[in-house]
Amino acid sequence: MSAENRNYEMVLVFQDSGEEELNRYQTQLNTDLEKRNITVKSSEEWGNRNLFHETNHHTRGKFYFYNITANPANIAQITSDINVNAGIIKSLVTRAG
Repeated sequence: MSAENRNYEMVLVFQDSGEEELNRYQTQLNTDLEKRNITVKSSEEWGNRNLFHETNHHTRGKFYFYNITANPANIAQITSDINVNAGIIKSLVTRAG
């Protein structure tokens, strides 16, 4: 298995809750990224938006975009970590072109 890091793009939709809860969810995400040796090159807040379909009784979410660098083996692990984070209601991680 190659130890070469690759560039990825990650979009996360957090629950549209208060700032205090959002900070807690982001702290958990940052801890998970650090634990998996994933580097965040940049991030953007895309703001609150309506979801096209209701997801887990949520109709709105706070969207964030991340450029990350990671070993391909760690992507599956962080995806699993994201699924456990109760504050993230949707996620997508793709390899950057």
